Order: sequence, then structure tokens, then C-alpha cells
Amino acid sequence: MAGKYAHVIAKLPRYLGTEPKYQEKVEAVKKDMLRHPCDCGMEGTTDLSFHSSDCAYRVKEPRTFIYGVDLAKQYIAIRNEIDALDTRLSDANLRLEATSQLLTDQFEVEDTSSLNITGQGTVRTQYEPYAKVEDKEAFRLWCITNGLEKSLALPWQTTNSITKERLLAGQPEPTGVTATSKSKIVLTREK
Repeated sequence: MAGKYAHVIAKLPRYLGTEPKYQEKVEAVKKDMLRHPCDCGMEGTTDLSFHSSDCAYRVKEPRTFIYGVDLAKQYIAIRNEIDALDTRLSDANLRLEATSQLLTDQFEVEDTSSLNITGQGTVRTQYEPYAKVEDKEAFRLWCITNGLEKSLALPWQTTNSITKERLLAGQPEPTGVTATSKSKIVLTREK
């Protein structure tokens, strides 16, 4: 096992998985993935009634493995799908924000705060306070003074980064933190 964490990983217990309810869903998808591939042309459906009676997909015994090269190809395809969706979502969020700003301005011009579009719903503006921390230290001290010190926590990404740095330096995890060894698939795209 190569990599900058190789000397640390061997000392850590293995990560045992995600949250149980989510892992149940993952296991169902894995089970479906291990079904024999469809050979009757109905690969788009998991409903057995659509597959021919001699289709390999109907085989009751699942495969026990899928070759690494096939899983790697599938991983790349799924990552490409997610990247395309992320791009579309980012574009949609940008258009939504532009529309929201134009709508807010127009509602002010028309002196209205609500429109009902029959059969579609009601769109309205609603003003509410929006907090932005300008001085993190002053806010932290305010939280402590007002009994909120137990609510203060570092973001997980920061906690994880600090833990990794400490382990690499030969130090133990921060008090209250447990490190485990978790595998991570890394995709390096060809240029």
C-alpha cells in the first residue's frame, strides 16, 4: 500500500461503513450489480417480467465478483455522469439566482409580494434576517459567554485535516477523535 499515509494506515482499525440505513441501500445496489448481465435487450429494467425466460439476468444465483477493469470502467462512467449533473445543477442554480433577483426587483416595481400561477403554485418574496460572521473570534467569545460553547465544533473537513496532519507527524488523534482506515477511490483523468 503506497502513499503518504502508508505508515499510518497499518496502525488504524478499518472503517466499518456508512450509516446503517444508507448502507442498506448500498447493499441493495451492490446485489443488483452482481446479478448476471441482461442478454435479452431489456437491460434498462429490473422488473423480471420484462426479461425473457432464458435471460441471464433471471439467474437466481448472483455472481460473486465483477472484474476490476469492469468496475473501474463503471466508476469512471458514473463519475462522468455526476460531473455532468453537477455542471447542469450549477448552471440551474445560477439561473435560479438571476431569476430570483430579477423577480424581487420586479415585485418591488409592481408593489406586490406574491403571484399565484393557476395550476402551478404561488411565488412570493419573504424578507428575513441573514447572518454573516464578520469577526470569528468575537463571535466565538460571544457564544461562550452565552452558554453555547458545547455547540461550537470545527467543520468535519477541518477536523479530518488536523487528524491526518497529527498522524503523519506521529502524534495521536486529537482528544475525542478516533481515526480509522477508509479506502478512497481516486480517478486521475487522462488529458
